[in-house]
Amino acid sequence: MKIFITMSLTCMCLLLDGCRTLPAGCRISVSNAGLAALAAVRVRDAAGTTYAFGAIPPNGIGPYVPAQADLQGPVTLEITAADGATATQVVNLERPVRRTFDGRVVFEVAAEHRVRVFILPATNASGERELPWNLPPAWESAPSIPGLPR
Repeated sequence: MKIFITMSLTCMCLLLDGCRTLPAGCRISVSNAGLAALAAVRVRDAAGTTYAFGAIPPNGIGPYVPAQADLQGPVTLEITAADGATATQVVNLERPVRRTFDGRVVFEVAAEHRVRVFILPATNASGERELPWNLPPAWESAPSIPGLPR
């Protein structure tokens, strides 16, 4: 029994240590801020790296995919609406986003296929985790948060 417990604890420690030491990486996604569904979105950077996203419902967000290369230069979004209409938007990044960047890059497609870019680091300057950007404002004053006066 003692050997079983020792091996179980060793395996758990190795598993937790492996999770802790995973390399940071940039994740890319597309958000639909419009009222109509998007059938597909393709994101292509200046180097030719392409990321494809399937259907995204209104006010929804696509899956986060790991960056395959540095995101640089003008980024082209090919947007296909649910009715089959296609639009192309070009977004200029202020500076390249390295694939080793620990955070997320979200391309928000709004009405009339206007595109905004959000570059969200995983941690802030103090090293604490950021709140998810899509939480409702009511969450901030919820009485279930420890340490808040009731």
